[in-house]
Amino acid sequence: MRIVVAPDSFKDCLSASVVAAILSDEISRQRPDIHVTECPLSDGGEGFTEIVTSAFSGDFIPVVVTGPLGEQIESGYDKSAR
Repeated sequence: MRIVVAPDSFKDCLSASVVAAILSDEISRQRPDIHVTECPLSDGGEGFTEIVTSAFSGDFIPVVVTGPLGEQIESGYDKSAR
């Protein structure tokens, strides 16, 4: 049997990649006979750049930036993007 695990992130808690890994690990632990494929997703909100970068084997660089209201927020970019 094959299962595709394709979660979005758990907002402000876990990235989609981490959720996919946790689900995959637990399925494999319970049923070692099942082949699990991890496919983290994004709806275009938080985590989108990280998901796209991973899908294309890029290099995601996390940074802290100043937001539109002057607050410090976590962001990032793909080192290979031009």
